[in-house]
Amino acid sequence: MSPKPLNDKTKRRFGPGGNQNDDNGIIDASPGDAQKPKDSSKKKLNNITESEAWRKAKGATDQMWSRYLAVLSESFKRMPREQQQEYITNGCRVFCVGCTVLGLCYIYPLLPLFTRVWLVPLIIIVAWWPITNVFATVVTDRWLNKFLN
Repeated sequence: MSPKPLNDKTKRRFGPGGNQNDDNGIIDASPGDAQKPKDSSKKKLNNITESEAWRKAKGATDQMWSRYLAVLSESFKRMPREQQQEYITNGCRVFCVGCTVLGLCYIYPLLPLFTRVWLVPLIIIVAWWPITNVFATVVTDRWLNKFLN
C-alpha cells in the first residue's frame, strides 16, 4: 500500500518557523530563525581550549595554584628547622615507599603465593630504614639545605 499524497490544505504548519493557524498545508518542524547565529562574524572554535571561558577559567586556576604555593612557601619558611626536616623526611618516605610498591606491582604476578604473603611486606618494611636514614638525609643536606632555617 503506497502512502497517500498529502493534500496541501490538510497539512498544518507547526514549529517556530510557521504559524499553527495557517492552512497552507505545510508542516514545518525546522527551527526557523531561532538557530541562526546572532553574529555571523564569530569564528567557529576547533577546540574548547580556544574559547574565552576556557582562558578565563585557566587564568583563575593558575592564580589559585600560585597563591596556594605562596602560602605553602611562607608557612614552610616560618617553621623551625626540625619541623622542616620532619616534613622533608615524611615526603621522602611517601615518595620512596610509593616507588617500592609500584616496582613490586610489576613482579607481583610472577611471585608464588607464599612469597607474596611474606616477602612483599618485608620489602616495604626493609625499604623504610634506608629511606628514612639515607635518602631523606641526602635530600635534606644536598638539595634543600639552602631553603631551611
